Amino acid sequence: MKSSISTNILINSLGHVLWWSQWIFKSTCTMDIQYFPFDVQTCFLDFGSWSFDSSDIIVIPVNQDAQLNFYSPNSEFDFMEYSSHNYTSFYAAWTDPFFYVRYKIVIKRKPLYYLFNILMPTILLTIISLLGFFIHGSEEKISIGITTLLSMVVLQMVVADCLPTVSDAVPLISREVPAILKRIFFGFLSRFLCVSVSFNENFKQKDSFAQQGYKTVLKEENSLKRKFRETHNNKVDDDSSDRKGEIVLLEEMLQLVLKNIIQENDKRVQTEQRSDALKNEWQELARVLDRLFLFIFLLIYACLTMYLFISH
Repeated sequence: MKSSISTNILINSLGHVLWWSQWIFKSTCTMDIQYFPFDVQTCFLDFGSWSFDSSDIIVIPVNQDAQLNFYSPNSEFDFMEYSSHNYTSFYAAWTDPFFYVRYKIVIKRKPLYYLFNILMPTILLTIISLLGFFIHGSEEKISIGITTLLSMVVLQMVVADCLPTVSDAVPLISREVPAILKRIFFGFLSRFLCVSVSFNENFKQKDSFAQQGYKTVLKEENSLKRKFRETHNNKVDDDSSDRKGEIVLLEEMLQLVLKNIIQENDKRVQTEQRSDALKNEWQELARVLDRLFLFIFLLIYACLTMYLFISH
């Protein structure tokens, strides 16, 4: 690419070359949505030479501060911080280091839009779902529960459309249950409310299934090796060393393919186990909370009933 605006290059008697030119750079930036919509993003831009080392070119920033005279404010992010630093890199084929400048840009998301369109509806749905415990009629209780569930599904689709598609980090609501909540809800509170927490047993059962699948793959690998040897030993003479070398090479390739299959299968099983374990943890937490609010409802109902009888 060339600069969109043609400008003159200024050269003085000392050999200093000054070229003021306007460029527009488009770069990728890794998104961290752990605290969405209150997230802060940090982006880096590296500028240096690919072909000239420090003996030819030393790259240094002219200004340490950003010139924001022509900065256009963004409706989604606020510009928070800017800095530049010099770094060097060494490569195997070069003895001298390469200089480059790294610019750090920090932006912060404006949460107002998401507060009114995502967080507020989420809080209202949570309040409505809690009110379902205080409804006496069974039909009304079922109706408000189904309506709340459908609303949460629609809201989840809206949230998924707003979030960037990244896998490095997930929002806090999709993460593992915090350890303090596990100790409280899965410990004495679950025993006090007579709720059996069973996500650990399910996880261990799934792990045993994964081990059985791993043993099955190993059995299939040994079977394929045995069939491979039997088939080619019948066809190869004792004197054909070249043919034997090809068979050994093919056998090594077969072992490598089977090894890759086993590794990919292990990764897939571990990912599924992790996802199922997180899902089960939140489900068990919801069961304990449901029983807790049931006890609270019964306690309030019993106190109000006793108050009515005592007052009359």
